[in-house]
Amino acid sequence: MTHDSRKPILANRPTHAFIGRKAEIDALLVHAGNSSSAINVLSFPGGGVSELLRQTYDRSFFERSTVIPFYFEFRHGETDGKAIGTRFARSFLEQIVGYRREDPSLVNSSMEMSELAALALPSDGAWIAGIVDLCDGSLTRPCFSAPGRAAASGHRIFVMIDGLHELAFVSDGDRIRRELEEALSNRNIAVAFGSRRHARSVDPHRRSLLLEPLSLADSDHLAETLSTDMAVPSNDQTRDLIAVQLQGNPSRIVSLFEAADGKNASLDSFRQVSQVYTDEIFSGLMGRTLDRVVNEAIPEPADRRRVLELLHDAAETGKSSPFDFWQKLSGLPNEKFQAAIQALQDAEIVIVDSGRVRPAADDSVIIDWIHSRHDLIVKGRPPAAVKAELLATSLTRAPRLMARLYRSSSAIGLKEMLDRFDCQPVPTALFDYARFRDEYKGRPHKDIVDALNVDLSILNLPQFIYVDPASSFHAPIAEWIEDERAAVATGFNESKYTEEDRIAWVAAEIDSKLEVSPELADEWCDRLDAVAKGAQFTKWQIWLISPEGFSPAAIDILRERNGYGSSRQQAILLNRFLDPSHRENQKTESNEYEMVVPMGEDTELIAAQTVEEIAKRHNFPQKAINQIKTALVEACINAVEHSLSPDRKIHQKFTIESDRIDITVSNRGLRLADAKVIHAAPTGGRRGWGLSLMKGLMDEVTVERVDDGTRIRMTKFLNTAEK
Repeated sequence: MTHDSRKPILANRPTHAFIGRKAEIDALLVHAGNSSSAINVLSFPGGGVSELLRQTYDRSFFERSTVIPFYFEFRHGETDGKAIGTRFARSFLEQIVGYRREDPSLVNSSMEMSELAALALPSDGAWIAGIVDLCDGSLTRPCFSAPGRAAASGHRIFVMIDGLHELAFVSDGDRIRRELEEALSNRNIAVAFGSRRHARSVDPHRRSLLLEPLSLADSDHLAETLSTDMAVPSNDQTRDLIAVQLQGNPSRIVSLFEAADGKNASLDSFRQVSQVYTDEIFSGLMGRTLDRVVNEAIPEPADRRRVLELLHDAAETGKSSPFDFWQKLSGLPNEKFQAAIQALQDAEIVIVDSGRVRPAADDSVIIDWIHSRHDLIVKGRPPAAVKAELLATSLTRAPRLMARLYRSSSAIGLKEMLDRFDCQPVPTALFDYARFRDEYKGRPHKDIVDALNVDLSILNLPQFIYVDPASSFHAPIAEWIEDERAAVATGFNESKYTEEDRIAWVAAEIDSKLEVSPELADEWCDRLDAVAKGAQFTKWQIWLISPEGFSPAAIDILRERNGYGSSRQQAILLNRFLDPSHRENQKTESNEYEMVVPMGEDTELIAAQTVEEIAKRHNFPQKAINQIKTALVEACINAVEHSLSPDRKIHQKFTIESDRIDITVSNRGLRLADAKVIHAAPTGGRRGWGLSLMKGLMDEVTVERVDDGTRIRMTKFLNTAEK
């Protein structure tokens, strides 16, 4: 029997549905077997510390190593120290007797301690009886000594303490924590303390294992698993949206699917996702969890109203304010305000940094909850109106989130690239698009690399010591470009470490269908100059990267503005020179050519050949066939150039009726309305014509609204084709 097939003991989810934390479980098991110290296991709210420890317990129980696992959770609302101690000792007896007898049913049983002691193996009887006797007193410390007594008898124990942050709400929580830590100090005991990452009870000097949000791939995998297990319909687009909107928070993803399951709802369109999400914020588990935190932290309704106003105003401006300012406007006395802010910080409703307080503005769940509660409690708006506005906000945000995802996922990794600049000599042609276009563009990749390797025109890169998104230096730039596509690097031209040698590079990866125009180049130079001036740099270098490079006039602008210009191809080649082992991360293209063709490599010509064969069989004249082929090729090229498609596929459907041919071309990625491409007049050839060309060649052309990506429907009537 495999681990996957066994019924969980303490875990809340089956092993196959616990995704993205394998490395952390492995690290805890290594710690259990090789350490006699304690480690913090920290996470954001909903990050999965509890489930990680429970899954680790189950795996350790079933694998039957020499280490005996023990899991204990400090529960929310439990304040009686004696009751906590007694529960600790009883849980330990349940688990160690169950482990020693290889009987999972004894874990979390309802037996009395004396009954558990009677079930112990004879070799364990003496020290187990001592634990029962010690817990008859009024102190917690003897109860906490239970693992130590087992360790003193020769057993190696791995103690996992969950919910350490809950001790902040127990009157003598600090004493209980100290007694627990002292009782677990034993060379045969390894300890893991699970807590929220901003909790006051966390020992900052202890080694920590920090749980990060799930990656997009792991979030998608979790959503797909939940969709299958709960029979809640979803698709690639909506699972991506859920992953992005809930920011890789596993508890929130599970909560959303459980809510959909409870309502018999599906999650296979943006509208349905937004409806379930809105219900969760308004009256579901996500909203109720935040309500509980605030209601317990600030019991008085009048005080809560003032704090909600503070949260709302700060969320509107996106700015932090001094700690004293918040305390004054809250009207709370110092001790109550300190406790309230600590609770809000633990729940990450607010962020406290350098004596300033701000709401978690980058967390859409927190911001949506703040706005909805402010409207309900402070403004007194009708619940139906508040819910309707929240739903509209969620739905209009969905395509923007997906557009940002596709732009981010298609980014070349500008920050990481700049971070590798370390005075390397590289070919100047990688920063001079004019020269690259004239001498290298269009040649086979291997020929380009070979020629660059012997190019005698060399640029010595700076040495950068600090790289961050451009918005970190000048916040307004975030209105124009995503963090993944604009960065600032600071360092030294020749690593001399003098004031004269200091330099900053301000770089951006910009969108343009064709070569960048002089107007666009000038506009982006202005924006990047504003970043440099906002950061008060004295010397800086502009670097712009665009997919197709720069027009001659744009290159002149860049030279006047002290700027470099590179195409995406040059940037990919630069990565090779920065790190010879580096290879650009290209998505594997599909090899299916039925109703789906892969993007790139002129596969639009395969589509054109296919539609020609179809049209010939239905007696379309050659002139019309040529028009249909040209329109289809243009639709495919638009999909490739504008969509930033995550799966790199173009879906096509050809429908023949007695009087016409209907062609549907669809792809995932940016919608045309979100692509922000530069619409230029054609300067020769067909590039730049876009929809105008398609409309001129076909009888009907419509761009249909879809949740994710673009669908173009084109029609050619047989009667017009015959003319």
